[in-house]
Amino acid sequence: MASFIANTKLFITGDCGVMHLASAVNVPVVGLFSVTSPANYGVYNQGSISLITSQESVSTIMSVIDTSLTKREVS
Repeated sequence: MASFIANTKLFITGDCGVMHLASAVNVPVVGLFSVTSPANYGVYNQGSISLITSQESVSTIMSVIDTSLTKREVS
């Protein structure tokens, strides 16, 4: 699974172990949180972001994803 994730440009996931695996293989992650605290369990690698879904609109979340993908294409 880590090998597959390592070959992606961006990994979008809820707060789970696979999110941390993606962070560990240095893939930019958009971590979606609803129950746990991103301050305690958020993604940490460069280019990653943790979002609390109850505090963000769907359009904001999609905009963050679009911006993250655009950054990957330029790099």
